[in-house]
Amino acid sequence: MTAQPVPSIPPDTLTSEQLSTYQVVRADGEMIGPVDGVVLETDTGTAEYLIVLLKDKYNFGKGAIHGPQDRYLLIPWTRLRFDVAHALLIADVDAARLDAAPVLNDLPDTAQPNWDGTIRTYWAAQ
Repeated sequence: MTAQPVPSIPPDTLTSEQLSTYQVVRADGEMIGPVDGVVLETDTGTAEYLIVLLKDKYNFGKGAIHGPQDRYLLIPWTRLRFDVAHALLIADVDAARLDAAPVLNDLPDTAQPNWDGTIRTYWAAQ
């Protein structure tokens, strides 16, 4: 007689290391990319944005002599919901709106004043 595997129970809390294994998907299930980080508001400890890595698979049309350039999509934390059982974060945003969202070529420098002005304005318009 062999022991049956114990079903995995989704955790009530996550470490940053666990969160880094999550994938971000649209509400329709289409993959956006892996979690790359979280932007926290230091005064309150509130999560402001999730950073999603947009991996440059096709070199964004630059040709073979230029290296790939990954980009970063910041999604407001309030627009996400967890599917802990499947290690997913689901972006509760219209697909067209998500596709039109501003992306960054580099990780944000949050020490700069108004570093997220464009991003904040974009997401507030909905």
